[in-house]
Amino acid sequence: FLGPTHINDVEKDIIVEEDVWFGANVTLLAGTHIGRGCILGACTLANKEYPPYAVLGGNPARIIAVKFSIDQIIAHEKALYNEKERFSKEYLEELFEKYYKGMKVVGTSELSQEDMTKLDGWRKKYLEHCC
Repeated sequence: FLGPTHINDVEKDIIVEEDVWFGANVTLLAGTHIGRGCILGACTLANKEYPPYAVLGGNPARIIAVKFSIDQIIAHEKALYNEKERFSKEYLEELFEKYYKGMKVVGTSELSQEDMTKLDGWRKKYLEHCC
């Protein structure tokens, strides 16, 4: 009934920073700010500001893990950003103390030999079917 009159509408920007991954059916509400490097799981509903490199899931979204360790973030950012755009180690330590204390790190900077073998197998199957 009130939709056409826009009485209850809230208009705020949605900000999604770079290097963010979205699962299927993610919903971003007005005023949401997704920090650099976040991962949002499938069917997540985001409704507020989230720190960089958070792994988010749920309805409403909550931080369930951190994407990389501090050292991995530093190495990751060296590969992607110029020196002026990178987060400082001090800033990352503050983030970890405030948001990620005791949380699991889900990303890795290395692949095991078993993972490499699986990737090679998938690559070969893909090339057989597509080319």
